[in-house]
Amino acid sequence: MARADRTGTIAKTDSDSYKPSPLWGEGGRRPDEGHVSELNYLATEEDKAYNIHEWAKLFKAQTWEEIKMLAVENQAINEAASTIYEISEDERIRQQCEAREDYLRRQRGTQRRIAEKDRLIQEKDKQIQEKDKQIQEKDRQLQEKDLELEQLKKYIQKMENEKNINNN
Repeated sequence: MARADRTGTIAKTDSDSYKPSPLWGEGGRRPDEGHVSELNYLATEEDKAYNIHEWAKLFKAQTWEEIKMLAVENQAINEAASTIYEISEDERIRQQCEAREDYLRRQRGTQRRIAEKDRLIQEKDKQIQEKDKQIQEKDRQLQEKDLELEQLKKYIQKMENEKNINNN
């Protein structure tokens, strides 16, 4: 006779009947690590009496629509489907929260890099201003030297003119 254990896990024995299975199966393999193809069996009348074939359909379902159709017919499957949906929804919400945290973390990193680049730009701007001041000072000094040279040329010209006048 097929029965489920406290966890609701049902295992098939060599004699094609079902017996309760522990959470961890033989050989250290968990029952939920089985394959969907293992659920493809010919349900006996006894299996149908315990609705095992309906549970097999639930586990084989690939869309929410399939699960909803099964849930309409069986209250226990409806409750299981609701639980599956809630767990899936919780996972989706968790993933959305993680995605948002990841986005915010990347935004903070981007903001830090922008702030660092802004700081470097300001530092470079200050250096450029200092260089501009140095250039202006050099230009002023050059103008003074040019003026001094001009004055010296005039003085030399005047002296040469006086020397030429004295020599004549």
